[in-house]
Amino acid sequence: CPIQPVIVSNSNQLNRIQIYPNPFTDQLQVRTSIKSLKQVYLLNSVGQMLIKIETSFENLELDCSSIPPGMYELQILQGTMFRSERIIKF
Repeated sequence: CPIQPVIVSNSNQLNRIQIYPNPFTDQLQVRTSIKSLKQVYLLNSVGQMLIKIETSFENLELDCSSIPPGMYELQILQGTMFRSERIIKF
């Protein structure tokens, strides 16, 4: 796992993060109402990091066209807050 899980200090802020569509085909959207540095990781089923992005933008579009269909884990680290979502690519 590329990042160490941390204690979520404010789950309300994490609930404001939207990840869609799920399932997806080639593009995955990550939207948040918070303008701060975010680290976004996409991991395959064995924990290998496929995508790593650091951004302070509120909206992020991940190009996942080069990865095969399957189940993945999207991890978002924002300050001391950590969120992990299982996503499926068709």
